[in-house]
Amino acid sequence: MPLLSSSLLISMQSQNNNNINKNSNTSSSQQSAHNTRTRMASSDSWSPLKNFPTILMTRTSFKVNEEHLLSLAIKARLENRECGYLSRRGGSDSSSSPNKWQLKWFVLYQNLLFYYENVNSPKPQGVYFLESCYASRTTPKNSKDGEKLNCFSLSYTRDGRNSIEFAAESETDCQVWIECIQTCSYNRLLSLKEELEQKYLHLSQVYESEAKTKYQYLQQVEELSTEVRELRRELSRYRRQHHLLRTKTIAEEDTKELRKIKKVQSLCRGWLYRQRWKRIVEEYIRSPHAEMMRKRNNIIFNLVESEREYVHQLEILVANYVRPFRMAASSKKPLITHEDANSIFLNSEIILFLHQIFYKGLSKKLEQWPTFYTGDLFDMFISMLHIYLEYVRNHHYSLQNLVECKFSNPEFNKFLERCETKAACEGLTLETLLVLPMNRIPYYIITLANCLSHTPHVHVEREKLEQAKDKLEELSKIMHDEVSETEHIRANLAIERSIAEGCDVLLDVNQVLCRQGGLVLWTGDKVKQGFNQKLSAREIRRNETVVQCYLFSNHLVITTRASNGKLHLVKTCGVIALAEVTLVDDISTDPQDVLLSVADDETTDDSNSTSTTDHKNCEFDSYISRLFRLIVEPRDQPSYSTTLVANDESHKSEWCSDIAQCLQNLRYSNLLSGTFRNESSVIAPESVKFDVKLYKDDSGIKYCKTLDSCKIPQIRHATVERLFERLTDLRFLSIDFLNTFLLTYRLYTDAYTVMETLIRIYKSSPQTSLDHTTETDGTTTQKNDEQN
Repeated sequence: MPLLSSSLLISMQSQNNNNINKNSNTSSSQQSAHNTRTRMASSDSWSPLKNFPTILMTRTSFKVNEEHLLSLAIKARLENRECGYLSRRGGSDSSSSPNKWQLKWFVLYQNLLFYYENVNSPKPQGVYFLESCYASRTTPKNSKDGEKLNCFSLSYTRDGRNSIEFAAESETDCQVWIECIQTCSYNRLLSLKEELEQKYLHLSQVYESEAKTKYQYLQQVEELSTEVRELRRELSRYRRQHHLLRTKTIAEEDTKELRKIKKVQSLCRGWLYRQRWKRIVEEYIRSPHAEMMRKRNNIIFNLVESEREYVHQLEILVANYVRPFRMAASSKKPLITHEDANSIFLNSEIILFLHQIFYKGLSKKLEQWPTFYTGDLFDMFISMLHIYLEYVRNHHYSLQNLVECKFSNPEFNKFLERCETKAACEGLTLETLLVLPMNRIPYYIITLANCLSHTPHVHVEREKLEQAKDKLEELSKIMHDEVSETEHIRANLAIERSIAEGCDVLLDVNQVLCRQGGLVLWTGDKVKQGFNQKLSAREIRRNETVVQCYLFSNHLVITTRASNGKLHLVKTCGVIALAEVTLVDDISTDPQDVLLSVADDETTDDSNSTSTTDHKNCEFDSYISRLFRLIVEPRDQPSYSTTLVANDESHKSEWCSDIAQCLQNLRYSNLLSGTFRNESSVIAPESVKFDVKLYKDDSGIKYCKTLDSCKIPQIRHATVERLFERLTDLRFLSIDFLNTFLLTYRLYTDAYTVMETLIRIYKSSPQTSLDHTTETDGTTTQKNDEQN
């Protein structure tokens, strides 16, 4: 119904009025209806819902407050139970047609059904009051083609007269609307409320009765508990009395002789018990288990004593050598620089502090003897033993630097002798003390192995000791690999520094020096060379050059030594990549051999010509047997060959064997990479090779001689920009450098500057970012795919 005035007229059908008027007095019914109309018309407030059934039974229309109803319509928009488009037909409403369907937007709120022109209409066109109504599924009237199928009717009588038909868009929506309308009645909610109140009242009565029963039971339990306590007291009193009476009776019955007999019997029983326990203890002492435990305890005691001695030796090293030399480095006339002191003593002070903690833990465990368990202590201690990696990595260089300081600085040698002659040093030299940490990890492994050999399999500590031993063996293997890799890197860097021109291929961490030694390089005049050309012995000797050769796993470096001792790369074949080499160990089978024979350029007599020629041929054959050739076939350059002469045949076989082994390893590595990877996407990562900036000093950065965890020299001092560049270099980001930078950067800069510099370096140097690496890998992969 449209909202046309200040009051909204709600039309509802009440078929029950006719039955009431037939069974009651006409005048009284009219008087009651008149009173109801007067009361509803004079009130502008919303009537309680409980009076609606009476109103419906007495009249067909009534007035309500329009503002109140509009507020209910607003709440219905927000808190509706169901809403949606429905088609309406029929009813006593003047705006509805009995045969024409009208599409409206319906909103169900409590027991009021508002309908609007559309979903965006601000005010409802009307409302249906759904109290005491009936909703059921029906078939459409006057069925025609295209008629609505999902229909239901709404009426206020059981027989369905003057019903209003609604049509939903789907079967599901139709069922939902019917269910919501059937369950929205206020009377139904009141009946449910009364039913729940009755259930609550019943449960309250049951709870009260159970509480009373519980209280009664608790009283009974307390009474019974009191009775039990009284009975126990009476029983204990009776037992005491009975014991006193029995003791008095026995004392009265015992005579003097009987007491003597009992005393002798007790002495005999005690002696027998002592003999039995002595025999049990002796049998256990002689048992294998006791022998095993004695050996195990002896090993543990030796470990504690060895740890005490090791801590004492480290204290001697720190107190009598480390601290005096550091103070001497800080004096006005330093005997040694701080860099040399750090490279000699490394992190010995940290190692001392760690072992002091471990020794205190062992001492505390020893106080709990005989329950002396060390497995948990080793488990905690092993996690901190990684500090030995830095010491082991630079130990060899530490001893070399100590020897250099002794020979180059007499004052240093005198100061060291004064330190060694102190009584506090106990006759221990600096070299002896520096070697001690190198042997500590193997000592722990041997000690744990001996301890496990004398520990039963059911011992509570065996599992932890086995785990500790495995971790120590893994750490020892890592340390061994660290030493090997470090020595290879140091050897490569030493050779690279000795070459005047420098050699970038030696900066590759994968380069391992396999062999080095002197050979003779044969350099003939390529213009005069030809097939089957005869050369004289003098010409052969003229074309020989003594060279120093270094065979690495990937390259062969050929150098010549100058008069000043510096090495120089041979111009034509200084660096040869072994991946492009073919080895010819028997030069007589080479079709390009230019030394097939030797010519006799000297005039000889006919009588001696034959013997001279035979002697020269023998010498030439011996010379040929010492030759081997490397045929190099670069991809982007013309191929060439290099002929080398060994000292003798055994020397030649050693060099050829090593070169052949390197070639075989390279081919095997290429075969594996081609088998397990797609060759079109294989790119050697840039992080495999060293960068020159990572070890050479310049105006912005200075390096130490010790190596960090990434096998590169540690930074001694540098500018802020160079520190930021190293910080953003993802190839060699050492955790030691990262921790040191994060702990100290506030001394020379601030967080704002750090963030600005990092952003600027990230934008200006894309080669250090992960995005650029990914893009580069993708671009290279695409190019390789196109080439393939």
